Amino acid sequence: MLTGIYRLGAPGYRRGMKKQSIWTVDLIELFKLWLSDLVAFFETALMFLVLSLPVVISALVLWWLL
Repeated sequence: MLTGIYRLGAPGYRRGMKKQSIWTVDLIELFKLWLSDLVAFFETALMFLVLSLPVVISALVLWWLL
């Protein structure tokens, strides 16, 4: 049996919330989140390139020696 906040919900959980609308989105916070995701993507791509350099250099040397 559920009791407390699980059954009743926290005070004002639904009643105090306003319905979200596309016009009420904080565009600056959305831009910050988008920018942080973009930075994480580019950091991952850069790390992949840096970590693949030994393999790429070795392959180029072996190809040149062929």
